Amino acid sequence: TQTNPAPANNTEAIRAEIRSDLSFLQTAASANLMEIQLGQLAQSRASNSAVKQFGKRMVTDHTRLEQQLSSMTSRNAVDLNPTLNSEGQQSVSQLQNLSGDQFDKAYMTMMIQDHQKDLIDFQNQSQSANSAQVRQLASNAVPVLRQHLTLAQQAGAQVGATTTTNVAAAATTPTTPNNAKASRDIRADRDFITVNAAN
Repeated sequence: TQTNPAPANNTEAIRAEIRSDLSFLQTAASANLMEIQLGQLAQSRASNSAVKQFGKRMVTDHTRLEQQLSSMTSRNAVDLNPTLNSEGQQSVSQLQNLSGDQFDKAYMTMMIQDHQKDLIDFQNQSQSANSAQVRQLASNAVPVLRQHLTLAQQAGAQVGATTTTNVAAAATTPTTPNNAKASRDIRADRDFITVNAAN
């Protein structure tokens, strides 16, 4: 009986697609590790209860995201060794030296900025990644990251963190009837945003 080689070829093609997205996956894995470590720091060093609660949420959600990422790569026999990149190491080192109110403000400002960036990256990859599995992973993470950004801005507002939304994030989001008003609101506040960005 002759065996059909198609499944093996298809499996290898899927792996090749995932490998072509490895740069994004490594960045995402590093970001998860950073969020987990910083979330653990927040639970022990923050003075504000909302910041502590946010840190706990980061540990829970980013551990889950990391497990999903690791599961996908291991299932497809793609080597991924999650490590904290230099930027993540610098962020952890910076916050390790702070506590109380200083930690709260620096941590929440960092969380707002990081989640703005992550949201843009994951939105882009949900549409442009070569692998269908990577696109699905990114797409599933987008609502979680969007909620994290909202929570970060709410907690950040309590501790004096910089809570302005990144205009670039709005620019990369397609304008639909649902967010057209939000886009108009941002344009209306452009002068305020520009002045605060300069500051």
